[in-house]
Amino acid sequence: MIDLRRPIRYIDANIEFFDVSESDIDKVFVCVANGSGMVNAGILDKDLLYFYKADQYNNGDIVAANADGESVVRRFFKDEQGIRLRREIGHGEDTYVSDISILGKLIGIQRKM
Repeated sequence: MIDLRRPIRYIDANIEFFDVSESDIDKVFVCVANGSGMVNAGILDKDLLYFYKADQYNNGDIVAANADGESVVRRFFKDEQGIRLRREIGHGEDTYVSDISILGKLIGIQRKM
């Protein structure tokens, strides 16, 4: 889960590390990971997660979303049954969601060492 009530509205000055042009910098936002639901995707608790507000999302993208009333980071899939979100912790089933707003797709992770 992520806390989107107070997203960080800046990115590092080194924009060249991201696949985003300077003209699209306002489409980037940063949130802090909360929990271990995406650990198998390399996302750890307290990591800074950089997202890009894209026009479309592809199967397998890791996205930040408001899904069924909860703010989450999950792997995105769209199929004939609808939109499903997957946690990356090695167990559990995919979740089909009926009420979803995708906020952005993951473009980078920053972690304190």
